[in-house]
Amino acid sequence: KEYTGFVDESRTKAGKVTGPVKVAKSLTLNATLGVNLNRQNMFTIINNQIHNGRFPEDDKGIYFVLTSKEVAYGDSDVVFCEVSDRGMCGYHFSFLASDGKKRLKYSFVGDPDHCPANCIRAQIDPSLIPRIVKTPHGDSLDSMISVISHELFETVTDPLGTIYDAWVDSDE
Repeated sequence: KEYTGFVDESRTKAGKVTGPVKVAKSLTLNATLGVNLNRQNMFTIINNQIHNGRFPEDDKGIYFVLTSKEVAYGDSDVVFCEVSDRGMCGYHFSFLASDGKKRLKYSFVGDPDHCPANCIRAQIDPSLIPRIVKTPHGDSLDSMISVISHELFETVTDPLGTIYDAWVDSDE
């Protein structure tokens, strides 16, 4: 409750964050762009679904791209499953909408089974790392849900994926 309460009272340069989160629609797609994705592919995947009428162009929403364990992701600044400063299990960013003004927010969340020692692990006790810890339901979806939640709240408090529009306390 405190976690969502914090977000309910957050303000960004775009204004106050309000309302419940709703899943508007989901799709299952084939790997038409292959299994080695990058940031440009995220733009292409989302835009193709918008232009084909499967999703609306919604600058108030967040598009999530969730992948299967075969899919890798790499860019100059972030790499899925890499153990480094660039390594991540998910990230969020934005790109310009078709009007050239609004920005569409999205998040990539990879399947932790691609690298279980990196994205399915105990985060609290460093002595357990890199031992693979069994998740509550015994599958990678448990860990994906954790990353989805993390990226959702990061997107709400830092909509464009930059530090320049992130949530700030107006009293400071």
